[in-house]
Amino acid sequence: MMFAALLNRLTPAQKLALTTVAISTCLVKAAFGFTLPITEFTLANGLQVIVIEDHRAPIALHAIGYRVGGADESPGKTGLAHFFEHLMFKGTAKYPKGSFDRLMDENGAERNAFTMQDVTVFHERSDVKLLELMMDLEADRMQNLALTDPVFETERKVVQEERRQQTESNPFAVANEKLDATLFKVHPYGRPVVGLPADVASLTRADAEAFYRSHYMPANAIVMVVGDVRPDDVRKLAEQYYGPLKNPGDLPLRQRPAEPLRASADRLEMQDGRINDPLFIRKYIVPARASLAPRQAAAFDVLSVILGGNSESRLEKQLVVGSREAAAADANYDGLSVVYGTYQVFAMPSAGGDVLKLEQRVDSILQEIVKNGVTEDELTSAKNSTLAKYIYALDNPTGFAMMIGLAIAMGEERGNIYNEDAEIAAVTREDVQKAAALVFQNQQHVTIVLRPKS
Repeated sequence: MMFAALLNRLTPAQKLALTTVAISTCLVKAAFGFTLPITEFTLANGLQVIVIEDHRAPIALHAIGYRVGGADESPGKTGLAHFFEHLMFKGTAKYPKGSFDRLMDENGAERNAFTMQDVTVFHERSDVKLLELMMDLEADRMQNLALTDPVFETERKVVQEERRQQTESNPFAVANEKLDATLFKVHPYGRPVVGLPADVASLTRADAEAFYRSHYMPANAIVMVVGDVRPDDVRKLAEQYYGPLKNPGDLPLRQRPAEPLRASADRLEMQDGRINDPLFIRKYIVPARASLAPRQAAAFDVLSVILGGNSESRLEKQLVVGSREAAAADANYDGLSVVYGTYQVFAMPSAGGDVLKLEQRVDSILQEIVKNGVTEDELTSAKNSTLAKYIYALDNPTGFAMMIGLAIAMGEERGNIYNEDAEIAAVTREDVQKAAALVFQNQQHVTIVLRPKS
């Protein structure tokens, strides 16, 4: 699903609306009749604001996404975008170091942040009465962050320790990093968001300040407000706190090199003494959701469920439950990006099994769908499962806001996002078969076989 992977392409069109305020309202209506009004407007400084009304509880989610991520860093400066996921909490003159967390804790508010290849997001959820404070805090740190040498060096150590704990101590994370670096040899999606160790060690405060001034500005951001709110009230607050902010310069253009087509697929082998059983992971380069027609994107989601989404999927039924050749097997489409998406297939043999033979069995299942398609029963079951995930997202303000905000940030058309349930319902067997052929009949993939160290 669109929201499972967790901002518009940077083009000259983003410079529009710097002198006008545009307002539009639509209604998201799921297949079972539940509705959520959505209002969008743009401030004079280019800040986009999306308001989703959900009056079931007196809470509000405030999220701000900046159109900058790991893929926007210069070679040798990897990790800067992720660095700011930490630095943004370190205080301003108005709200000194520690104030953000203290104010959130005093009021029982939740907060978090995450960095992707194309976007960095900060979000808070609390009693709706706290919305003004949340907006004040976020607007203040958008342009008034106090970056000092002690703060910078302290956070460098935190980021380095995070990499050691989450990547270097995890053989699967190490394997995935190698996989991405081989899959994207030219495009920056091949670089880890957390940064390369040598790069993080050499970053300077001047690097951080330049990055901050280049990317953290109203015209490069999307604000999401979801909950027990009224659009007019949100607009007044946005005008009050975000409206006075200025853009220090032009938006940075995303000039990313295209990944050249490979003549043949690549393979990697990796041994690690921290694992007990072998496995393989394969990643394909596929179109991002934003570059697909709406029904095509839905077909990719449905294909993932048919192959590995639940206990009724082909990989599970044939390899895990049926022949018991596999202890686990899965497939997943991640198209939540600006340029390229990925399709991943994973399988681990049962104890004592041959990982290469299992890979061949998986390939035969993939090619069977390419050749003969899927059954009507598989299609119906997968569409029901995919639609259910969309419906469940409507019941989660945070998840639904991220689904909408990230999709818009990546460049998807509004109609495609707001009518996703209709696109899922319209997917045919032919659509799924075409999606399978687009993925599994190309050489743009890399397979890594991970084995225990002998």
